[in-house]
Amino acid sequence: MASFALLIILLLQEIVTSETFFKRSDGLHFEVVRASTDATAGRRHALKKKLSVPVVRRDMGCIAEPQLCSTHKHEKCCRGRCRNVHNDAMNCGACGRFCPQGYAYCAGSCVDLSRDHGNCGKCGNVCPSGLTCQRGLCGYD
Repeated sequence: MASFALLIILLLQEIVTSETFFKRSDGLHFEVVRASTDATAGRRHALKKKLSVPVVRRDMGCIAEPQLCSTHKHEKCCRGRCRNVHNDAMNCGACGRFCPQGYAYCAGSCVDLSRDHGNCGKCGNVCPSGLTCQRGLCGYD
């Protein structure tokens, strides 16, 4: 039992003292901060000190670095994430401005894709002359 406890302590020590990086699904990175041990501190105190090291954020996504979004056309930093404000229904032209349900943001305005002649079914899909847009399809009569 003592050897198992020693193994666990050694594994925890390795995890804490290595510079380990974690990547979350939302793109934020975390780093375990390396603890410094005092040469005069006892082993037990040093281990206790290492195990109490907090996990800190390495960056704040585009909040900390808004220029991350400027590399792509029409992208802005909206609530910590890069969003294409040219075609994102939840950020229509600007962060936080959204189109009503059933509408999409196409080239500067909110449109009903099920009935809009110039944006039938998707942005920029123009129905040929003589055909109407119904239910997102040109000429659906």
